Amino acid sequence: LQRQRPQFEFSRILDLPAARLALIAGKPEQARAILEARLPDLASGTEPVDARNVMPALDLAAAWGRTGHDASARKLLDRIAKFAAGPSVPRLPLYEFMRARMYALAGAPELALQALDRAYDAGFRTTWAVDLSPQPLLYIDPVSMDPCLESLHREPRLARWFARIAADNAR
Repeated sequence: LQRQRPQFEFSRILDLPAARLALIAGKPEQARAILEARLPDLASGTEPVDARNVMPALDLAAAWGRTGHDASARKLLDRIAKFAAGPSVPRLPLYEFMRARMYALAGAPELALQALDRAYDAGFRTTWAVDLSPQPLLYIDPVSMDPCLESLHREPRLARWFARIAADNAR
C-alpha cells in the first residue's frame, strides 16, 4: 500500500489502511507520520472524536504510545473515552469492539475483555476487515492482528473469544 499511496494523492484513500498495516508490521513511526498527516485536526485536538473517525483515532493513539508520545496518546484516549460514553455513539456491536480496543490501549485488560464479550453478545462476528460504512476506511487486516489488542494476545480469554466467533461463523 505504501508504494500505491502516491497514486491517490488527492483522495488519500490508502493512508489509513497503510498506517494500520505499518502498526501491525512493527513500524509505529511510519504509522504515526501517515496518521498525523492524514488527520491533522484530530491529531491537534481541534476535531472531536466521533463515529466516523474513532477507528483511526485509536490507531493514532496506538502509534503515539509506541513512539514515546505517551502524553498525547493518553489525551487522545481520554477524548475517545468521552465519545464512547456519550449519547452520540452508535449502539452497534462494532462500537463495543471499539471500546475494547480503547480499553486495551489504556491498559485496562479486564474492561477490554468485558467489552469484547458485550460486542459478541450484541452480534459481533467479524474476523477480518473491521470497517465503517458507508465511507469505508479500507481496513483489510485480521482482527487477530489488531494493533490495539496487542496487550491481550497472551490472554486465554481472548483466544476463547476468537474460538467462539470461529465456531459461530462455521455454523
